[in-house]
Amino acid sequence: MLIHLSMLAIAALLAIKGWEFLQISGETTPFLQLNKVYWYAAIPVCGTLMALYSMAALWRALRGDADTTQDGATLG
Repeated sequence: MLIHLSMLAIAALLAIKGWEFLQISGETTPFLQLNKVYWYAAIPVCGTLMALYSMAALWRALRGDADTTQDGATLG
């Protein structure tokens, strides 16, 4: 439970600070003059997805599901 709470805190921090970074970024690529906001958008998007997965794992742990070993950490 403590691990999932820690993961949720890190994911929330990543999403919040990533969003702040995204808002102040104004870089473009040198040759093509493409805005780098699309690359930087991966930070808050992934933080949000990580937070959702952590909340789902916490929900399963709080409900006391018997199969808590398959919480997305392994494939299969």
